[in-house]
Amino acid sequence: APRVRTLDDVVAVIDGELVSPPAGSVLEGVSLGVVTELAERIGRPLHRRAITPEEFATASEAFLSSTPTCLLPATRFQGQLLGNGQPGPVYRQLLSAWNNLVGVDIRAQMQRH
Repeated sequence: APRVRTLDDVVAVIDGELVSPPAGSVLEGVSLGVVTELAERIGRPLHRRAITPEEFATASEAFLSSTPTCLLPATRFQGQLLGNGQPGPVYRQLLSAWNNLVGVDIRAQMQRH
């Protein structure tokens, strides 16, 4: 079966579980390591497992992690809304934790550039 693939690392909340494709299925970025650490800190451990496109489409929220953006919410998949189409609470918790880690408002910095 096809799997979700992207140049960024993808993370989704599916049935309340924070998931990302398994190590080795994507070129893992440093940013996903930060997400993994921060997810533990906020009590939402990241589980690494295969995700089909059909399962990804049921995510209540999703986001991408990469060096340029740190975290970027994904609100649509294959033309359909993910969750309510807005950045979700797990994304906001992780972004806040990342802001605290680096001492910078990442979203504000991205909007300026």
